[in-house]
Amino acid sequence: MTDFMKAELPLGLQSYLDHGFSIFPIENGRKSPLVLWEQFQRKAAGIGRIKLWVQDYRNSNWGIVTGQVSGIVVLDFDTEEAEAEANELGLPKTPIVKTPRGRHYYYKHPGQRTQNATGLLGGMDIRGDGGYVVAPPSVRAMNGGDSISYKWEVGLDEEEIAELPEWVFAEAVNTQSFGEKPADVERYIKAVLIDEMSTLMRTKEGSRNDQLNRSAYSLGQLIGHGLLERTSVEAMLEFFGAMTGMGSSEIDSTIRSGIESGMGALEIPCHFFKLKKRNDTCEMILILIQLFLPCKMARS
Repeated sequence: MTDFMKAELPLGLQSYLDHGFSIFPIENGRKSPLVLWEQFQRKAAGIGRIKLWVQDYRNSNWGIVTGQVSGIVVLDFDTEEAEAEANELGLPKTPIVKTPRGRHYYYKHPGQRTQNATGLLGGMDIRGDGGYVVAPPSVRAMNGGDSISYKWEVGLDEEEIAELPEWVFAEAVNTQSFGEKPADVERYIKAVLIDEMSTLMRTKEGSRNDQLNRSAYSLGQLIGHGLLERTSVEAMLEFFGAMTGMGSSEIDSTIRSGIESGMGALEIPCHFFKLKKRNDTCEMILILIQLFLPCKMARS
């Protein structure tokens, strides 16, 4: 038996496995997956694969796949106002993670497909089937070079994971998923992603921050209308922004500003266009984009 197979997992990761969570490594300081994670939306990685990841991706962040595979749905709050409103509607006691921007509330998966949803209550996202959250003790690089850790405010060993409130499931049911989008809408979204990421990669130094903001704004419009999932878009923009050589501090603030402005826009283009003939660069960018897309859309 090799040494890495004999080694014990870090305590936090072992706890996640004990709770039946599907986990995978994420880039340190960011939300970008380090591996193709589509398969782990259906079946959790085995202990051998996870130990290899621990060895290969030292000091990485870690993600927990939400949905039926892990038996959880996570409510992601970015504003105190949204969290307060949700508490008024009813939030049973449950494990809670303090994030750099807010809190994650962990609830049991109801057994029926639970859609991802964004922008509810002015600052609440639902992470259900096909989604993921960044898990403690991961670290998030913030503006000015500071880093903030994800921490358990109410741990998995302190409070049992509660049943998902009925009002949350109702919100998820009322939110269309990628799987329910017509094929032409999916092609349109994928074309927008390819166009924005290609433009960002071609932008010269000195104009990259402005272009990143424009791309974040454009994709923020799609997020605001339920066509894209915010966490995936943020991770995608961070990845491509870093590939251009931009620093993490400017990337984070620019993406957040652009997305939030775009989410507040009243309209998005209503016409759909066909994908242009792809060249090698477009094919490469599409492959990279698929790292961040829900599994059904990534395959289309």
